[in-house]
Amino acid sequence: MTTLHSAVDAGPTRRGDGLLAWRRPVATALAVAIPATLLGLLHPVASLAVLAPATVVGWRLHGSGIEPWLPHRVDRFPNTVTDPRLKVYARDLRWRWEHAMVVAELGRYDERGIYSGPVLTGVAQHGDGVVARARLLPGQTVRDVDAAGVLLAAGLEAASASVLGGSQGEVSLLVHEREAAEGWT
Repeated sequence: MTTLHSAVDAGPTRRGDGLLAWRRPVATALAVAIPATLLGLLHPVASLAVLAPATVVGWRLHGSGIEPWLPHRVDRFPNTVTDPRLKVYARDLRWRWEHAMVVAELGRYDERGIYSGPVLTGVAQHGDGVVARARLLPGQTVRDVDAAGVLLAAGLEAASASVLGGSQGEVSLLVHEREAAEGWT
């Protein structure tokens, strides 16, 4: 069982991921501190030309998830999609996954909002579609996923979703994105 919106496997962590998470905060601090220090040497008030805008930006981004001062988790989710349009869809597929599994009755949320169901483990490109690889729950089969193809397509906001293959406990699902003028506007 996993918590809401965390059923997507982020991939294996590596030894330096903790340090890599601090790249942006360190670069941001240097980009503010160096000019502020140089201007401060000219005149103490001149450093405000750098510090005031940096403070405004930091305050404006506070709590947004893109705060420049906080470390961010390194995402190692396997995504090998190269087509620009499909790359965006594959990225967004991660956030549609749990809902689609619930719509297709392959997964569910309990009363506390905890999701249990097939877990997305990676995405890849296959022709003009995206292949979503998933780990099934014990007792679920590839046949169960295949039978839910129409409901999966609806939940994934896709033109179609069909099983490419699978093995014991895993499935590969070929998902074709809707055309721009089809469905959602």
